[in-house]
Amino acid sequence: MSLFSLNCLGLDIGEFSIILAFFKKNRLFYLSERFKTPHPSKKVIVDTILNGLAKLNYKEKEKFVVTSLKGEAVSLRFVTLPLMSKSKLLNVLRLEIDKYLPFKREETIFDVEILKKEKQKMVVLIAGTKNFIIEERLSIIKEIGLEPYLITTDSLALVEAFKRSELYKTETVALLDVGYSLSKLILIEKGIPFFSREIKIGDSQFLASLCERFNIDEERAQELKKEVAFNSKEVELVLQRDFKKLAEEIQICFDYCEYSFKKTPAFLCISGGGAKFSFLKNFFSQYFNFPVYEWDLLEKFKIQSSHDKFLFNTAIGLALLGK
Repeated sequence: MSLFSLNCLGLDIGEFSIILAFFKKNRLFYLSERFKTPHPSKKVIVDTILNGLAKLNYKEKEKFVVTSLKGEAVSLRFVTLPLMSKSKLLNVLRLEIDKYLPFKREETIFDVEILKKEKQKMVVLIAGTKNFIIEERLSIIKEIGLEPYLITTDSLALVEAFKRSELYKTETVALLDVGYSLSKLILIEKGIPFFSREIKIGDSQFLASLCERFNIDEERAQELKKEVAFNSKEVELVLQRDFKKLAEEIQICFDYCEYSFKKTPAFLCISGGGAKFSFLKNFFSQYFNFPVYEWDLLEKFKIQSSHDKFLFNTAIGLALLGK
């Protein structure tokens, strides 16, 4: 946390929407604005953000933004290295970053966070992306008339958001954010992340199954998710195949962490658009045979929950990173 508070705007740009969050006098303001089609043009993204800011009446003096990258745009690696200062580590990695990230050295921008120090070793998180991706995001921020404060990853934003949970200091916890085409899985031990993976299964697959079964378009499927009557046994049966595929990929990650780190999660917290299916929680609970919780961060700020309550954790985490 900074020595002074900037009250940065948290900006989460997804495939199907932008999500905004910021704090003013410790009160949380937030908004979700959907695109008409996924993966819109830069102009549509900029116009949608400006429309959202107008709805929020955003007039902060410090016009700083914390935003995040996701998917193939960013790469994360947890590595154990000899103990050294962060400045020395950055110098070392400038010459051999291509050993750790799937990008060419001359095309890569990266940063590191030292997560844990023990004896003569340290656990380090390396995050990197290509230069042009950062330039594209900076261009969007400039066009909306704001200034970049921090560009991070969705995973780290979720970790920051989870620090506001009473369960934060639990031994080992798994967080799952089910996005439109990707699900982000992060494992944390006593508040420190040690594993992260993006699984190419998400809400779009769930919706596609509903569209095929009920002969409807995706817009109608999105609307039906809000209808309690639609969360029926028939819908649950349709989606079980997709839920099982996601659960199997998650279990592979759990098995890897148990083998590599001797750590297994005590419970799983789920959020994101895909978590809005009321029976996803019960399916995962039965599959993994341990507690599964729906993670609604709005409750922490004493805000009455809505149907979209699971969408805002990343954006709130981004805003918190700027406080």
